[in-house]
Amino acid sequence: MRMTGFSGRKIAVTGGAGFIGGHLTRRLIAMGAEITVVDDLSVGRREGVAAGAHFFEGDVRDVDLLRRALDGCDAVVHLAARVALRDSLANFRKDAETNIGGTLAVLEAVRDSESVSRFVFASSMAVYGDTQLGQAVRESDLVAPASPYGIAKSAAELYVKVAMHACEKKWFNLRIFNTYGPGQALSPYTGVVTIFRERMLRGQPLIVYGDGRQIRDYVHVADVVAGLIGALQSADADSGAYNIGSSVGTTVLALADRMGKLMGANLEIEYEPASGVELNNSIADIEMAKKYLGYAPTVSLDAGLTGVVAGNA
Repeated sequence: MRMTGFSGRKIAVTGGAGFIGGHLTRRLIAMGAEITVVDDLSVGRREGVAAGAHFFEGDVRDVDLLRRALDGCDAVVHLAARVALRDSLANFRKDAETNIGGTLAVLEAVRDSESVSRFVFASSMAVYGDTQLGQAVRESDLVAPASPYGIAKSAAELYVKVAMHACEKKWFNLRIFNTYGPGQALSPYTGVVTIFRERMLRGQPLIVYGDGRQIRDYVHVADVVAGLIGALQSADADSGAYNIGSSVGTTVLALADRMGKLMGANLEIEYEPASGVELNNSIADIEMAKKYLGYAPTVSLDAGLTGVVAGNA
C-alpha cells in the first residue's frame, strides 16, 4: 500500500538549497507538500531554494535552529553534508564535524519533535567495501568504508538506527550512488559528470585518477528524488538501509568517451595517481528499494548525459 500525494504534509529538508535538495523540494511542492529548507549556503545557493519554501539559513549543527525549522513537520529529509570524497582525507575532522555532528544535531531535533514521525537520511555508497568487478552490492554486504567520508556516513547511519528506534520513529538510510544531472554547479563537491562537461567546454584535458577502469553506478538526480519520495511515501516499508542507484556499471573512461562524443570534443585525458579512498567497483543492487519503496529508475545514462550536455534545467 502506498500513500498518494503530499497535500497537507509538512516536510523539512536540510541541504534543501543544494543540487539534490533543490530538485527534491521543487518536486515535493508540486505534489502539494509544504516545505521547510535548512541550509547554510556554503555549497547551496539562495536562488536554489524552491519558490514557496520556508527558508532557515544557518548551520545544520545548530539544534535550536533545527527545532524551530522542524516545528509542525511530519517528516525530515537530511541531505546536508560535506560530500567530497578525496577532500575528506585531508580534512577528516571537518568532514566528521558536519557529516556526523550535523546528523546528530538533526537527530536530536527530530527526537524532541512531537510532530516528526519519519526520518530519511541521505547516506552514500561510500559506506561499502570493494566487491568483485561487475558485481552489484547489496544492503547486507560488508560495510567497510575506505574514506573518512564513508566512515562518517557509516557512523551516522548507526546513530540514525539507534536514535530513531529509541524514540519509535520510522527511519530510512538511503545509500545513494554517483548522482548527476542538470543544475549541478561546479564546486569542490561536484560529481565527475559536471566536471567533465565543464572541462570539455573550456577545451581542457580531463583529469582521471587511477587507470579510469573503475566501475561506477551513475544515477540521475530525477531517479534519486524518486527514491527519496518513495521513502517519504511508503506505508509498509520497514525502517532500514536501501540502495538508490541505476544498477548499471560504467567505467570512468567509458563515461568520458560517451560525453566526448555527445559534445563533439577532442578527448584528451591526463592521468593522476589514484587517491586510495575510492572503490574500484561500485554498482547498486536495487531490488530492496524496488520491492519496498516502489523505486524504479527511469533515466538511462545516455538520456541523462544528453540532458546534462545540453544544459537542460
